[in-house]
Amino acid sequence: MKHLCWLLALCLAAACSGDKGSGSGSGGGSSSSSSSGDSGPAADAPSPQSKVPVSDTLTGKELQPGVQYEAGERIQVPSLGASFVVPPGCVAAYPPGGLAMIVRDASKPGLGLVLLQTGMTKDGLRKLLEQPLDLNSLEQGLVLQARGEIEEQGDRLTRRFSNGFYTTDVTGIVAPYSFAGFSYLVPEADAERGRALVKAMADSAKFAKPKNDDLRKQWNDGLKGKCLHVFKYRGSGYSSGGSSWSSETNRYWHFGSDGTYIYSGRTTNSASVEVKDGLGNPSVSGGFAADNDNDHAGRWKLEFNLVGAVLVLESSQGTVRVHTLAYNGRVYIDGDEAGVSPSQYKQ
Repeated sequence: MKHLCWLLALCLAAACSGDKGSGSGSGGGSSSSSSSGDSGPAADAPSPQSKVPVSDTLTGKELQPGVQYEAGERIQVPSLGASFVVPPGCVAAYPPGGLAMIVRDASKPGLGLVLLQTGMTKDGLRKLLEQPLDLNSLEQGLVLQARGEIEEQGDRLTRRFSNGFYTTDVTGIVAPYSFAGFSYLVPEADAERGRALVKAMADSAKFAKPKNDDLRKQWNDGLKGKCLHVFKYRGSGYSSGGSSWSSETNRYWHFGSDGTYIYSGRTTNSASVEVKDGLGNPSVSGGFAADNDNDHAGRWKLEFNLVGAVLVLESSQGTVRVHTLAYNGRVYIDGDEAGVSPSQYKQ
C-alpha cells in the first residue's frame, strides 16, 4: 500500500492558524506560527500548553532507513525527540525519504503509519481531525469520514474515520517539543484490532528534547540575511512548422535575522507560430507572452520531520507554505538547486 495522503498532511503547515497555502514542497507534512515572541526563527522552546513528560534521553534502537524492526522493539528518533514500541504481531520499517514509518502485520490486512515531527500544536491537530480522511493514494475516490467526536485525553487526541468498508483510528500526541501521530487502516470488520494497535503504539510513545540543535543552528545561520534563487527554463526551438515556445521561472526567498521573509516568484511563458504558403513563404505569424506573479511576505521558521529540515513560511495574510530543504555541498529547496547570495532586502 502507498502512504496515506491525509496522514502525510499531518505536516508543519496544517498546525498553523489560517488557510494552508500552496507550497512547492511536501504537504506534508504541518507548525505553529513563529510570529509570536521575539525569539526569531531559531527558537526551539517547549510548548507551554503541553504537559506530556519529557525525558533527558531516549532509549531503544535508533531508526535507520530500510531496516526492519520486530514486535516489541522500541524505535527512537533522537533528532525528533520521540520513540515508540512496535505493537504485537507487527513489524515496522522506514522507507528512505518517506515522511512516515510503516507498520504491518503480514498475516492480516491493514497498514499502519507512524509520523514524528517537531512543530505541531494541539489546535492544529484538532483542525486536522475535523477534516475528512482522504485516501486517494490508496484507491481512487477513497475518502473516510469522521465518526463520533474527538476523544481528548490531555495532550492526546483521537478520532475514528470510516467509509463503511475501511476504518482507522487516528491518534496524535502533542509533546512540548515534538509530535507523534499513529494510525492503522483495517477492514471495518477488524475495527477493534486496528484500534488496539493504534492505542498500543500511542501508549508506548516517549519524548525527549530533540537532538537537532546543531542542524537547526546551521540552517538558521546559513539563511539569515541571505537570498535563495531558483531558476528554471524549458523551451523548444522552431519546429518544421515554424512554431516555438518557452517558459522561464525565477523564484527568490529573502530571509531576515528577525524571522521575517520576502518571497517573489514569476513565470514567463511565450510562444509563437508562423504559417507558410505553398511556396514556403511566411504568410501569417504571431505570438503571445504571459507573466504570473506570486509574491508574499511574513515570518519564517525551521522545523524537522523524518526527511530532514522543513522551511515554514507564514505570510502576513495567514497563508502557510511548507518547503523541504537539503544540503550536500549545495542548497536545495523542494529538490531544486538554489543559488545563495546576500539579500538586498534582509539582514
